[in-house]
Amino acid sequence: MELRDIIIKNVLAMYPALTFVQEFQILLSRIKPNFWNDAITTPTTASSAVNVTVDRAIMEGWIKPILDEISPNKTNRAELDLIRAQLEAQLPPTTTDPFKEVLLDGNRPFANRAELRFLLKELCAPAGPPLLLIRGDPQTGKSFSFYLAQHIGRQSGFVTSQFEVDTLVNPDQLAAEILRRIGVDVALKKKGVESAQRWAEKLADQVKTAIEDRKQLRLFVFDKFPIAPKPPLPPETNSFIVRLAKYADEELRPWLRVVTIQFSGELPLTIQDVAEQDEARPFSGTDMLAVLKQVANARGWSVSEQALLGEIQQVEGKPLRDRFQFMKRTLRRLASQPAPQPGGPQ
Repeated sequence: MELRDIIIKNVLAMYPALTFVQEFQILLSRIKPNFWNDAITTPTTASSAVNVTVDRAIMEGWIKPILDEISPNKTNRAELDLIRAQLEAQLPPTTTDPFKEVLLDGNRPFANRAELRFLLKELCAPAGPPLLLIRGDPQTGKSFSFYLAQHIGRQSGFVTSQFEVDTLVNPDQLAAEILRRIGVDVALKKKGVESAQRWAEKLADQVKTAIEDRKQLRLFVFDKFPIAPKPPLPPETNSFIVRLAKYADEELRPWLRVVTIQFSGELPLTIQDVAEQDEARPFSGTDMLAVLKQVANARGWSVSEQALLGEIQQVEGKPLRDRFQFMKRTLRRLASQPAPQPGGPQ
């Protein structure tokens, strides 16, 4: 479960269901005056108001006062401790240029991918392309791209959401999850006599309407497209995603950008013409060294480049996850070392 979802679960338990909306509005009027009138479409539900609020509060940095209002008890104490630990564990940036950051949310080291950084920065620009297609061989870090998209999107005011389509196989499942993330409660269109593809496009139209009403910049990342031997996505689910990408290039250009990771469907030529593409490649030992040095320099840690190179060589050729875990362990170890004393041995 993502951190935002754990927060939402606990915020929704703050007040009784019958009075939640009224009491939550009063709370927000104290914490963030005018936010309710500016951001919440009324009438609203508890789920809708909390989803919108938590996304904005995390992005803008005022989630802590909301969490401080949650009374700890034996059922929520462990999750509240987890939330606070994760929020407090976020360390200062390692560079003044946020687009060159190598330590992302959750203190995840992110190596290389210079081309992806450039493309995501372009994607989030006001006149940027509507769609980015990320492809690559297995074990190249394609799914890690979400964390970079989330980081770069935040610099431009985008709320980034990831959707794993192997668990949201049908278009109504995917549409419902998108609307839940946006914070909109609406009855989905039922399939009638029209084709499945046409029904999927109607669902996409409901998502479009919700985004237009909310007027919040959104970056959707669609990942985990099923691969053989799993059956492919139904054609109507691909049609739903394609329709959203088309909206991102049309009516929703001010509000929506779409990223797909190993998309399995066919794209119309009109979308192919405006889409950008990135080919994920595994990071090298040189890339790993660059990450460790950038963090060490930013934190003022004394490190031996030669010693780091020797450690990196021990994980060369190992699976991507092993090398990722090596970087995390190394950063923890370096952080735990005592700082050199002025005038003492270096």
